[in-house]
Amino acid sequence: VRQEADLFGKVCFLRSISQKFHNGSESDLLFVGVENTFRFCLLGYSNGEVITRCSGDFHEQISFLTEHEPLCIIDDKSRFVALHVYEHAMKILPVIISNHNEVILQSGFTMRIEESDIIHMGFVPYETRDGNFVASLGILYLQDDKLNYKIYGVNFNDSKLVVTKLPTLSWEDTSAQFVIPFHNGILVPFDTHASLYSFPKLEQVATVSYQQAMITT
Repeated sequence: VRQEADLFGKVCFLRSISQKFHNGSESDLLFVGVENTFRFCLLGYSNGEVITRCSGDFHEQISFLTEHEPLCIIDDKSRFVALHVYEHAMKILPVIISNHNEVILQSGFTMRIEESDIIHMGFVPYETRDGNFVASLGILYLQDDKLNYKIYGVNFNDSKLVVTKLPTLSWEDTSAQFVIPFHNGILVPFDTHASLYSFPKLEQVATVSYQQAMITT
């Protein structure tokens, strides 16, 4: 079965949202963001047709567009979407259930953050007792010629990002492009080595060195 949906603009985000955490449905929804119009929509499939569950925009007037590629992530339980399109700004779109038991997106809220040169972000499976938030958001960014990593908590009740009490990590080596989280820590892969940090204090517990492989045909 082939179905088509018209999208007017360049697609910059394409992510799946699981419904099973909200209404038990086994089918996923598709979150689509369009760059030049700053619009998004949530698409579903029902009775042989592509349907639009909801739509909105992520346009902001508070800052300039980021110099890096726009970033979009959805947490592992499909509770909300996080967008980084503008410098010093993070937009959060909560996933909710409508009155008709359908999974949709709220208009969300935008928070101003200190970090600007963000190269990667991802959800971290870390919970603390010192903040009322539902998930932790890790941000990898460049500042003062160093690579840094900070973890925020996302608070729906107050519509804000909460700075956790976890320390901010910093490295002279700026070659890492992403962070790999796991159940009790994070792994940071650099060009020549990988460093392992454990919760709750983000202490370095191991470093593994390796040589870069050159692949030839």
